[in-house]
Amino acid sequence: MRRGILTDNSRSKVAAAFLAVGVLLVSVLSGSAQLNARGGQVVRSMNDQLLELHSRAESDPGNGASLRGQATDLMQQSAVQSHFPTR
Repeated sequence: MRRGILTDNSRSKVAAAFLAVGVLLVSVLSGSAQLNARGGQVVRSMNDQLLELHSRAESDPGNGASLRGQATDLMQQSAVQSHFPTR
């Protein structure tokens, strides 16, 4: 009586391989979620800084050119960070 293609030993190896892949997948997804959370915090901080620059520009229009330059740099950093977060 033939039970199937895989022997008991082969089934154990296949089960162990699936388990290892599952553990690896969970750890990768967990690390990715943490990375996204940290990246989001950095972008939010940059957005807060940008709002501060906007407030300063409204209260001191004579300093607008300098503040616009700072805001431009900050927006570029924020855009890069939101697309390419770092650890």
